[in-house]
Amino acid sequence: MKVFIPIESQTGLNARVDSRLGRARYFLIYDLEQEQTVSVEENHFADAPHGVGIKVANHIVTSGCSAILGATAGPKAAEILEQAG
Repeated sequence: MKVFIPIESQTGLNARVDSRLGRARYFLIYDLEQEQTVSVEENHFADAPHGVGIKVANHIVTSGCSAILGATAGPKAAEILEQAG
């Protein structure tokens, strides 16, 4: 199972978890079964004027993550995530 974690810096598992899902500066994807980091990536949506939560939710779905750690999705993002299961 892959977990999506919004983080404050590029330091991977050493980074602080960001409570802002859409506006976090970076994302970490961690595979619990393999016990390894899949990726640490910059959030290219963070500075968009609107629709950030929706874009990030779609990114989470396409990345194959099954869970989010440390942040709460807004209502529109939550709807996308719920529909994806």
